[in-house]
Amino acid sequence: MTDNVTAGFARRTGNSQQDPRNNNGRDRHDAPPKMSAGFALELKRRQTAEIYQAMPTSMALSLLGTVLTFLMLYSTGDGGRGTAWLAFAVGVLVFRATVIWHYTNEGVINDPDKWARLLILGNFLAGIQWGLLGTWLYVADPIFRALFSLIAIMGFVGGSVVPYSPVRFAHAALAFPAAFPAAIYVFFVRADGNWIAGSISMLMMGSIIYMAELQYEIIRARLSSEMENEQHRLEAAENTTSLGADLQKLEHRTMVVKRAQVEAKRRAETLACHMESTLLPVIECDQRGQIIEWNAAAERAFGYRHSELAETTLNSMVSPVEPNASWTTFFDTTLNLKQPGALDVFVRTNDGGPIAARLYVTPIDIDGDTGKKAGRAAIIVTNIPTEISQRRAEKSVSNGN
Repeated sequence: MTDNVTAGFARRTGNSQQDPRNNNGRDRHDAPPKMSAGFALELKRRQTAEIYQAMPTSMALSLLGTVLTFLMLYSTGDGGRGTAWLAFAVGVLVFRATVIWHYTNEGVINDPDKWARLLILGNFLAGIQWGLLGTWLYVADPIFRALFSLIAIMGFVGGSVVPYSPVRFAHAALAFPAAFPAAIYVFFVRADGNWIAGSISMLMMGSIIYMAELQYEIIRARLSSEMENEQHRLEAAENTTSLGADLQKLEHRTMVVKRAQVEAKRRAETLACHMESTLLPVIECDQRGQIIEWNAAAERAFGYRHSELAETTLNSMVSPVEPNASWTTFFDTTLNLKQPGALDVFVRTNDGGPIAARLYVTPIDIDGDTGKKAGRAAIIVTNIPTEISQRRAEKSVSNGN
């Protein structure tokens, strides 16, 4: 039976994480000041489970004591009353064993108070059983029987402090009917009694019961702390799991960002290489027409050095081919609409000579704000005097017709 009770200990306590709450700032005898219903139920489960875990050993010792007591009674010629006492003791043992068996096979304990009451009832009956040795079955002669009776009562009362302390009144239910009636009968009722010795015995019994109550508070505080620590470990495990998942996400994001940075750097280097290597002049300017950057082909085509960019604007270099066209209007419209466009112009070179060219303007939306004007523009320049002459000729032929 001991193995069955021990093996079912965790199963009977149910879910140990049923809504426990951490409450600091209490002493070792006090429960959490704001104990939730789930915490209180789980605490009672554990208190009940702890006392039932010790019950098989207590039952075995009680059975051994019952057999030896009956043999002592029989050997002193008190077999009749001893048999009656034995029958009552066997009934008590059967009742307690039945309670233990049902508790062991109950599964999850949803009503620990019920099992605590049944255990207290069994202890009360056992207390009556051992209290009969000091009252109904007590005889002063022979002396060893009297001593045996008192020692048996004191032994079972004192020895049950630890195993019966987890549940309040479980020890008192055994101690009161076992010790106090015997002490009253031996020291106060009998003619050979002594009230001083009786008072001392009552004080000793009260001290034992009081120590059992202190032990109850200590066990209750210990179980409460264990539950809180379990909750802390559970929360720590959950936080660790969550932190691990967040770290994995962060690592993934970091890897994606690094890849994007590497790809952006590669694309920028490739674009810069194309820009520097192309034979077409490429110019980058801001929304005011101020030149920010251009490639080597633009330097060669227009004759400006790279160091002269700060003093050069497209507005001062460009004039439209068509008389009615306006470069600034075209440039502003292109940046406002954020749509690429092209315009045939004359570009003034550093030596003052104009070059007929076509400018392909592509707005660059730096801010990404659709309601604002594009901040920059990339311009590709093609030197196409032949194309301009051809279009003029086609236009003249069209007008002549």
